[in-house]
Amino acid sequence: MSRPATVALTIDGRPVRAAEGTNVLRAADGAGIEIPHFCYHPAFEAEGSCRMCLVEIEGLPKLELACSTLVREGMIVRTATPRVLEARRDVLEFFLAEHPLDCPICDKAGECLLQDHYDRHGRFPGRFLEPKEKRGKLVPIEVPAQGHEDRGAGGLRAGRPVRDRDLRRDTGRQRLFR
Repeated sequence: MSRPATVALTIDGRPVRAAEGTNVLRAADGAGIEIPHFCYHPAFEAEGSCRMCLVEIEGLPKLELACSTLVREGMIVRTATPRVLEARRDVLEFFLAEHPLDCPICDKAGECLLQDHYDRHGRFPGRFLEPKEKRGKLVPIEVPAQGHEDRGAGGLRAGRPVRDRDLRRDTGRQRLFR
């Protein structure tokens, strides 16, 4: 039985070997290097919608998504340059601007990826003076608190709406599953 081919790359100055076809996010994770993300989940195809996993790749003019960029031989990746850190702050600021709760002090108390990423990569005062908009639910949903759209990053992460009838329970209601 042959092992999959591996490629050598450098992430934040550290040499890393990863299987061919692995994305940069998983290669970094395997090497113990954290790249923040919300929407990536290994069971699903990478969609890159959260933009938190942006990294700088030598030779490329713009920041790339670590979740959807496959590793290449000799690739040099930087995860903490000023450009990358500024992009993360901007993404966090956008999420917090649209977030209906005051994130740093909400009731999830450290069980929320948005809070965790704000604590590690943000820590900035909000620029918006307007009160947060509170919206009611248009469709009744059954969701645990961490998957609720106004309870942190549950809606940003791998919580994907699935109809109960798809799970052989024909109630017709929607639920979020991780």
